[in-house]
Amino acid sequence: MNGYIAPPRKIHEIGRSATMTTHIMSLTYAPKIEAVKSGRINQTIRLVRSSVEKKKGDKLILHTWEGKPYRSKWGWRLETRLTHAFKIKKENGIWYSSIEPENRILFNTIGPWCSQLDDSVDMLAYLDGIEPPTKDGLESTLLKLNGLKSLDGLEFQVIRWDNSVLLEGK
Repeated sequence: MNGYIAPPRKIHEIGRSATMTTHIMSLTYAPKIEAVKSGRINQTIRLVRSSVEKKKGDKLILHTWEGKPYRSKWGWRLETRLTHAFKIKKENGIWYSSIEPENRILFNTIGPWCSQLDDSVDMLAYLDGIEPPTKDGLESTLLKLNGLKSLDGLEFQVIRWDNSVLLEGK
């Protein structure tokens, strides 16, 4: 139909419906996959490539590949709900975070991350299953996984999910 816009898809939850977005993400970082499957890791850090906001409560589908990424069938899958999403970026060697003061998790959000907060970047790396779980390890992994030469000025999003909320259809 000319000019027809489909209504948003409804996802039903315990007796009520809410409009939510479904985000699908593949897992390709080998050291992390088994830890996600076991439930030890419930975080991923992704380069922001979309204007679609990720919000608490959105459906999240994580999957592996049976063979070559993007050229094979999906393998293992996890369907859950997003619990936290916030942006981080590095500018001139300093990491910044977009966490609102009422949603502080790991960071002091007043001003930039400074050397005294490098442990927070190490914690992000640890929670993401990065090897080694350090600031340098995180930066090296983000560069390699995204085919980048520099992280300066780019926004990444830290996405966390609830391992206790598994959805139907796995």
